[in-house]
Amino acid sequence: MNIFCINLKNRSDKKIAAKKEFTLAKINVKFYSAKKHKIRHFWCTLSHTNLIKMAVKRGDKYICIFEDDIQINNQKSFKKDLQCAINNLPDDWHILYLGWLIGRNGNIAKINKYIYSVSHFMCTYWIIYNEKSYLNIINNFPEDHKNISENEIIRDGYGSIDSWLAFVYQKNFPCYVTSKLLVSERKEFSDIKNKVRNTRIWYMIRFFMFKYKIGFLLDYLWNFANLLKIHHEFLRQK
Repeated sequence: MNIFCINLKNRSDKKIAAKKEFTLAKINVKFYSAKKHKIRHFWCTLSHTNLIKMAVKRGDKYICIFEDDIQINNQKSFKKDLQCAINNLPDDWHILYLGWLIGRNGNIAKINKYIYSVSHFMCTYWIIYNEKSYLNIINNFPEDHKNISENEIIRDGYGSIDSWLAFVYQKNFPCYVTSKLLVSERKEFSDIKNKVRNTRIWYMIRFFMFKYKIGFLLDYLWNFANLLKIHHEFLRQK
């Protein structure tokens, strides 16, 4: 299976950090130079779709894509854990996630010891695409992306590939996640978010809450926080 890591040319620091992760885990990874776009989050989308197009031309049955802020949680057992998950995937699988970030109203269901099915599952820092998914994904995103406005990207769902996979693709095709939290996001400055992201602990909290069936509490807390925000805005306007 071909494994790629997406990296912006000007972020050699992230490339070096990612290389260390891959070396310790003893996996061979090729780096793909992302092309900048006027809409920041579209850089990632184009990289994924371009790599999938390359997989189609090569005739690859699968392609694994990491992003350069990847952190492998257990380098020693990573290859073994990943192979166990792949060996126990249902035959109908389209996408396998290697780490956990469940969006609002998301859910998981245990398939076996190694695999869960997912809905509203976010992020593409760690993902394996089956050839079954290639054309569905490629055909959703436009060829002539250079002249697309931000409004068109948001309106037509062309922009954020992780959101599109979570809220559109996963409704129609079987997607899964490993039962172990194999990878997470390293604390780094994000060129897409334009700020330092430190989400590893938050991802791990969500992982355990959903795995042990108390993830519904997150939605309650989210709704409560929104009510407080609305109440605060109401009082401020009075």
